[in-house]
Amino acid sequence: MVGALAVVNAVGSICDPATGECRAGPRGDEPGEILSIPAALERRTAAMDALQPAAAAGAAAAPGDLENTTLLCVATNARLEPHELQRLAVHAHDGFARCVVPAHTRGDGDIAFALSAGDLPARPDDLLLLGALTAAAVEAAVLRAVDLARGTKAVPSAAEWRAAAAR
Repeated sequence: MVGALAVVNAVGSICDPATGECRAGPRGDEPGEILSIPAALERRTAAMDALQPAAAAGAAAAPGDLENTTLLCVATNARLEPHELQRLAVHAHDGFARCVVPAHTRGDGDIAFALSAGDLPARPDDLLLLGALTAAAVEAAVLRAVDLARGTKAVPSAAEWRAAAAR
């Protein structure tokens, strides 16, 4: 058995790998509008050029661009050695990369932790299955984290932003 928890504040857009639906990402001007990363970067570059043409040419990153991270924790009831838990953490990043596009940017500080909370013996062949379960559990946790997040007065959550378009 494998379970996962996720706290998501990624630079990339959050997409459902099963449907391709973009659940969160850079916001457009209209309620519910979510932009692709290339479209958001083009829009930002155009805005910077309009405001400060000379400064925009040398700008590497805007304030806040390097302040994102996603925290992942996976747990299994299988008794695993430290090197096997490290492999589960790698599989957690696989599940993360299926949902976050692009994943692991220089503006992200993503990290995955894996722990064994049981005493069920695991054979070497079980690690392949545990890895697949880990990636799937992380996918579900990332999507759930985005869907259940709540915004602030100033900034609506992605789900609240999408719901605004339906009104």
